[in-house]
Amino acid sequence: NGPGLSLAQDIDMSSFDGNRYTGNTVPVTTHGARVELLDKRSIYTGNTLDAVLVARSTLDDNTTWPALPVPYHSGTLTVQAVFNVEAGASIKFEQDDKIMVLDEGTVSFLGTEENPINLSGVNPVKGAWEGIELFNNNNDNQLQFVTLQHAGAGNSDTTALKVTSLLNPTRVGLDNVNIINNAGD
Repeated sequence: NGPGLSLAQDIDMSSFDGNRYTGNTVPVTTHGARVELLDKRSIYTGNTLDAVLVARSTLDDNTTWPALPVPYHSGTLTVQAVFNVEAGASIKFEQDDKIMVLDEGTVSFLGTEENPINLSGVNPVKGAWEGIELFNNNNDNQLQFVTLQHAGAGNSDTTALKVTSLLNPTRVGLDNVNIINNAGD
């Protein structure tokens, strides 16, 4: 018994809508660049683990992750393009994994009061994943109605959101962000 569908980094699909993934270990495993192919109308429940597994990935092209009815379980994401996450999405990170935004990358996580974006650890304990590291000076980095929890593992200062730069000031907009139950709390 394995995943219902496995999507490699270089796959392209002409259509993907209204599918059913039930009775599998997980509904879908995929590269982070292919998550945008998944749709909200498909059924991803009734599996051993109802979550979309996302492999450690480098996001070289602009991508938007939809808010699915199940969470994503992700490895480290290295962002080198625009990475959008839709309001209402839930991403859970494996032990010691993180979102690392490099000079060419931008994060745009725009939740709403009614549909916040949740970023947490697969294991719901303090320090379960590293958190978000921003290493750029892009004015478009934005977190709005986002909850960051269970982060702070693996980095020396145990912070959930590390904003730094080697050469230029790093910029980010933070509005209605909740940072809770992290290793640095």
